Amino acid sequence: MSNNNLTYTIINVSDITPSIIDDCIQTSVYTLAKSVDGSQAILKWKGDPPAWVATLGLSTYTQTEIRTLCKTAAWMPPGPPG
Repeated sequence: MSNNNLTYTIINVSDITPSIIDDCIQTSVYTLAKSVDGSQAILKWKGDPPAWVATLGLSTYTQTEIRTLCKTAAWMPPGPPG
């Protein structure tokens, strides 16, 4: 499956329910990509956004956009002291 056909969102980990995971490519909250502080996670799906995306007021991202966001300090732990 090409990741270019997927849509992504960033969600508060506390908002994730089993039914949300069921709508996504991922299969467990424990294996999600999470922010450095662990408060947010990236979810992805193929096709139209699930209803909870609008209900929770979440933004959607392309693969290119989510990769750019993942390069920020919130998503990349600091490197070892130099």
